[in-house]
Amino acid sequence: MPPGYSGRAAEGKQIRNKYIVLLAIVLVLFWFTYEIRRVIAPFIISVILAYLLHPVINYYHARGYKKGVVVLFLSLICLFIAVETVTFLLPTLMHEMRQLQVRLPEMATQARNLLAKVQDHLVPYYPSLKSKDLPDFAMSKINSFAASIPSHLPMIIGNLFNFLSLYILVPFVTIALLLDADRFSTWLFSLVPSRHTETILSIISEINQVLRDFLHGQAMRLFWLTMITIFGLLYLRVDFALVFGLLAGVFNIIPVLGAWLGALPPILMIIMQGDISLVLKLIILFIGIQVLDNTFISTYYLSTSVNLHFVLVLFVIMVGAEYYGLLGIILAVPVASMIKVVVGILYHDYQYKQKLILQQQQQQISS
Repeated sequence: MPPGYSGRAAEGKQIRNKYIVLLAIVLVLFWFTYEIRRVIAPFIISVILAYLLHPVINYYHARGYKKGVVVLFLSLICLFIAVETVTFLLPTLMHEMRQLQVRLPEMATQARNLLAKVQDHLVPYYPSLKSKDLPDFAMSKINSFAASIPSHLPMIIGNLFNFLSLYILVPFVTIALLLDADRFSTWLFSLVPSRHTETILSIISEINQVLRDFLHGQAMRLFWLTMITIFGLLYLRVDFALVFGLLAGVFNIIPVLGAWLGALPPILMIIMQGDISLVLKLIILFIGIQVLDNTFISTYYLSTSVNLHFVLVLFVIMVGAEYYGLLGIILAVPVASMIKVVVGILYHDYQYKQKLILQQQQQQISS
């Protein structure tokens, strides 16, 4: 055995053991987040907001402004924008919601008539349906569900209170993170051994670039998809275009499936009204929006930040939905992109270290 060979082999084994320990820590972290998934959502939102606002804070802080003053001023601006947005949209939304409430009895009658037509169409193929009244059965189920709401009202109010109490924390946690971001990052780096600092900085830099590109691209994508949907619905003279357009924009946060979920409410409403020609126009509209999103909008805004295969995207979305619900669906793609970056850097680092060990072994043998 060449001199020093056993020492190099032990060093290689030590490197592998370090990566195994790192993998174990990551798995424990995922397990922990799964266990606290019911309360972690507001804190994740706070971290995202602090991450987005931190460059602005640093920009003005570097020019001599006190960080506390900048955070307070920025918080007031965000509050003003939120209030003005709600003030501008709320009257229109409330008007459309009141109209929707007035139209509900009429829409229920239209749904009943539609079910009756469907039953008449199916009876020749399924004679057993003749003895049943599908409209009465469906309406009885809807009425029983509506009647059960008052009995569940205390539980609904309690859950709503818990939900709101959690999300009231978001601005306070965000402000705290912005004020102590530098101190927190300094503390984290103090825990990292100096020999790993370069690798950690490389990982943070790559993740930072991926996240910034993704969040900017996703924001622009959602803005354009919402605007196109609203104007498309207005052009087709669909009732409640603003409500359905904003709802479609919210659903588009969900990758792959969001576009079709956003299309369902207006299409179902028009089906109940019995306007088949408008249903076809709506289907063409949403297919066109989806094609535009896949071929241009997402490609332009997200192609550089999310470099994942379509099958892998579907897989991580299903895993996120299974373990973390809606939050998992929304965060699955960016988290998968970050994991890909980390694994790629660690793999190249491992290869580089193994190559150095091999070169040292060859030099030892030749000498």
